[in-house]
Amino acid sequence: GDHLQLRPKVEEYALSIDHSAQYALDVSLFERLVGLRQADRPAAGGGGADLNRDAQHQQDGSLATLATQRRMRPEIADLLRATLYPQLTDGPSVLNYPDVKGMARNLWFFDHNNYEDGVRDPESRSKSNEFEAKMIADLAKHIIKQGYPPDQIAVLTPYAGQLLKIRDILESKRIALYVDERSAAEATAVMKDSDKQIEFDNDDDVDDDGNNDGHDDGDHDNVPEPKNNKHPPSARVSRRPVSSAASSSSSSSSSSSSSSSSTNRKSIQPVKGPASVALQKCVRLSTVDNFQGEEAEVVIISTVRCNPKGITGFVKIANRVNVMMSRAKHGMYVMGSSYTIERQGKALVFMKMLEVMRERGEVMNYWPLRCARHPDTSMHARQPGDIDKLAPDGGCKEICGARMARCGHVCPLRCHPDDPQHVAIRCLSVCTRPREGCDHACPDLCWQPCSPCKVKMEFALPTCQHTSAQPCFMRDKLDTIKCSNLVSIIHPLCGHSIKIACHKAQTIARAVSQNDWWNVPELFHCGEKCGEQQLDGCGHKCVLPCHDCVRATVTSRRQQAAGPAATSTISTLLSPPRIHAKSCQKECDRPLLCGHGCKGVCHAASECPPCTSETCSTRCFHSKCTSPCRESCASCAEPCVWTCPHTPGAGAGAGGQLLVEGRCPLPCGSPCLRLPCDIRCDRKLRCGHQCPSVCGEDCPDPAVSCRECATPECKERIVDLIMMSSLADHDPSESPLIVLRCGHAFALDTIDEHVKLKEVYERDERRGIYTGLKPLPAHVLETPTCPHCRTPIADVKRFGRILKHTALVQATRKFIVGITTDTSAIDLDIEGINNEVQDWIRCLQDSKNIGNIRLEDVKAVVQDMDSIVDDSAYFVKKASDLHPVYRAYATAQATLRAARTHHSNDGDIDLDDSKKIEVDLLPLSHPSKPSPVAKIEADRCLVRSLGMKVVVGTLGAIVYSRAGPAGMKAAKKMISASEKDMTLFNKTCKDADRLCIESISGRSRHSLHRVWFQILLMRVAGMYYLRRDVTDNILSQAAKKDMQTKQIALVDDASQLGDHMGRHTPSLTVEVAKMIDEAKEMCKDIEGISLEEKKMIFNVMGRDVGTGVGSFGGHWYQCPNGHVYTIGECGGAMQQSTCPECGSTVGGGQHRLDQSNRVATDFLREVGGTR
Repeated sequence: GDHLQLRPKVEEYALSIDHSAQYALDVSLFERLVGLRQADRPAAGGGGADLNRDAQHQQDGSLATLATQRRMRPEIADLLRATLYPQLTDGPSVLNYPDVKGMARNLWFFDHNNYEDGVRDPESRSKSNEFEAKMIADLAKHIIKQGYPPDQIAVLTPYAGQLLKIRDILESKRIALYVDERSAAEATAVMKDSDKQIEFDNDDDVDDDGNNDGHDDGDHDNVPEPKNNKHPPSARVSRRPVSSAASSSSSSSSSSSSSSSSTNRKSIQPVKGPASVALQKCVRLSTVDNFQGEEAEVVIISTVRCNPKGITGFVKIANRVNVMMSRAKHGMYVMGSSYTIERQGKALVFMKMLEVMRERGEVMNYWPLRCARHPDTSMHARQPGDIDKLAPDGGCKEICGARMARCGHVCPLRCHPDDPQHVAIRCLSVCTRPREGCDHACPDLCWQPCSPCKVKMEFALPTCQHTSAQPCFMRDKLDTIKCSNLVSIIHPLCGHSIKIACHKAQTIARAVSQNDWWNVPELFHCGEKCGEQQLDGCGHKCVLPCHDCVRATVTSRRQQAAGPAATSTISTLLSPPRIHAKSCQKECDRPLLCGHGCKGVCHAASECPPCTSETCSTRCFHSKCTSPCRESCASCAEPCVWTCPHTPGAGAGAGGQLLVEGRCPLPCGSPCLRLPCDIRCDRKLRCGHQCPSVCGEDCPDPAVSCRECATPECKERIVDLIMMSSLADHDPSESPLIVLRCGHAFALDTIDEHVKLKEVYERDERRGIYTGLKPLPAHVLETPTCPHCRTPIADVKRFGRILKHTALVQATRKFIVGITTDTSAIDLDIEGINNEVQDWIRCLQDSKNIGNIRLEDVKAVVQDMDSIVDDSAYFVKKASDLHPVYRAYATAQATLRAARTHHSNDGDIDLDDSKKIEVDLLPLSHPSKPSPVAKIEADRCLVRSLGMKVVVGTLGAIVYSRAGPAGMKAAKKMISASEKDMTLFNKTCKDADRLCIESISGRSRHSLHRVWFQILLMRVAGMYYLRRDVTDNILSQAAKKDMQTKQIALVDDASQLGDHMGRHTPSLTVEVAKMIDEAKEMCKDIEGISLEEKKMIFNVMGRDVGTGVGSFGGHWYQCPNGHVYTIGECGGAMQQSTCPECGSTVGGGQHRLDQSNRVATDFLREVGGTR
């Protein structure tokens, strides 16, 4: 061994030889044999005494040393000869080492005074030096540019913190690194504990007596101890964390370090680390301790320490300096602060080496660079970045100027020592190589391979002789080019003249000639509209793309064809009529009752959807509806404004006194009760002429109504559609005018006939006056519109009876649609729940599968059904109380009664006459009972919701009964609630059925019966499974017997409903009968056995098994659902089986009855048994 190399590493600094306690556990047996005994140890970090002692041992023969070294060039070996190895000689191989390329000296110490990181921050515990890291990274990059393989270069530093910093800078310069596992582990530990750096070299800054040098730089994290401290180290507390990554010398710690570093290696490896880059292409980066036994052609060293107090740390330990300064073969370059090293005089060995280098002029404050191609050019790099400025490409700033043999261009780089033959240099000049096949110049750079020539040229294509601009390199591939020139052809499928690309036209012609055209996509690309007549009878022409309809026709006809017909010709497959890809997509635009056009896609006239307009067209003299048009409007409750002094009212002679001055007594939203007045208005227009309109209407604008003052355009308009007279020719005294909101004016006779006023009023044609009211028609009246422009008529008081009736009809239809939409949404929810309930029923068919029903699902469905029933009940109330006709009737009735009360207080009215108006005349404007359609629909929805809730509660109780005590309690409540809900369900069904009968709505009644029938059968199934699977502690025997009676009654009710359904829809007869049979099957266990039959069974079976108590409680038992069975011999249960009636467990084991079974006490008592 070599006692001057690194000592073994100890984790506790207090146990090392460098500590004042002098336990010296890191002194090996070999070193002790050499003679370095504890009693005569020199000062820590010394070197001179060691040399004298070694020389003495060599003389007395107790020490033999190898004296020839074959690694270092002589200049480097001189440093060791002057300090640690005075007898060292050089082998012949080291005498002929070449000089380091790019450097003026082979050995150099860069002396600087740039403080280490943390000097000005006393809290910092890192050991790194930013300046040294940057200068060393620049030097490593410079040496690589000299042509040295990266694996011949090593960068060493004593501290893991500096290793991290150098690594980051080298990576930023895109230099691949190799970091050994131990150094990687040390660096990883530093990154994990950045606020208190862990040192891995057991470095310290205490003096020989154990006193701190005055600067706690964190090298060892020890608590300084006084010299007279005699306590053993185990009694003292150390702040140094023990880490497997901290050891690199001992065998035990090495294995720990290896495993730890393999885990953290990824975090400290460069982007191109050993995992992806060959080691020959990586610079070696390591701490000094981990480089013992290694070597490299060029070694660059960072000593790191530079501080005003002269704390040297690592370099005062001779063993470590020995390792650090003996790793280089051809050249060694060291960075450090000579002031710091020599300040306290402790680093004796390194100080001696500095002295040797100073004598040879190898200590300066710069890197000495030299250009290999221009040896006389010397350069000094003093600051980071200087090397890139002085030798940007590794040589000097001179232009290379060499002619590159490969292309003849001048090298674009500055002086570079590597690649003198310019094999790897990329020439950046424009390519001058001749192209093959053309005379065009290559636009690529010289170093790039010539790309295909892309110069555009005009070529005549061989397939069609059209010219096409193509890249030059396509000259030999013209037959592969698809011609894109547009050509006009007559499409062979549809006959349209189209323009398509030439190559598509060729494909179509080829496909048609070969009768293989149905697989050719190009053949179905016609951009024209179809234009053929729709087949649904709407009269519209198809606006879909032609090719869609052609494809649909061909596909349909070929599917219909069989055998050889599948290859029919075009004319056969496309013979009329054409099959369209979609139904007519044209907008309907039929006028709706509200006056808006239908925005739906084309459909039958009776199927127009609700209006989608955002603005309702309903308005009156008081207000207008602001709701969307699809929503039902509230009728206006203000007093009707239609009045005139000429007509006393429809109630004349029958309480007509109530119609003061001919005013309509009803609210504005109700169809009027008074008669129209035909007398011309006697007021004056703004122009001074008499108003041409009728009494009771607002005077119109003279510009559109006055025959004297109207605009020329208005004077020429036809106002009498019977006589075809214009405004200028018409005499309003004979027939007053009605001016509509759109500005068009019409004669009274013409417009009355147009709006069909005779349908709501009695008229005496001989006298030419209206004499009474007619009941409002049951059929739907369309909103009257202007004969000229089709604008809906509004704000004409004379037509109030028709317009307001139409508005109520519209509101009713909207109301019904709204209720239907709401109930449809609930139907969807119930349908989803029904599907889940059907799954439950399938699981319940076998008791063993009950566990497949999740309790969470049952809870969710129960909650959903509660919400659905509440919503359904609200819709029923809404259909009853908020119906537009009902509300309008109630408002009119209240208005009449309020007016009667007011006049009776004044003594001006006969109460009997006023009541007669309410009784006799009001029904002519309002039905006392609105259309039941909405109520029937809401009732049907409530019936289905309540029924499904009953079924969910019944089946859910079975699942809850198996969920422990809390579940059993909940099951009881659910069974009780289901009984109450069933009562409500039956009442609701009967009320809804009665309403259907009263309204003569057979279809609605049939729909109700189907829902009713389905729920009854599901309830029967639920009661059967409930009786079978629920134990007596939840559902008593008496309750089960009562449930049996109800179950049979439900089957009878379902049978009656089924008969009615079969009569209404004969196709359902077979299905209904099958479902009734299944329900009766579930009632077989209910069919009673007479007492005599039971006694006979008891007597017969008793001969074999006994008639009473046996050794183990008897022979007669019953399953959890009450089905009686027997056990022979001694009566003790020795095996388990299943009940043939319900599938429950019966019997037991080891003469013990299953806990769910019991003795059949009731049966024995009934038949006169002994129990």
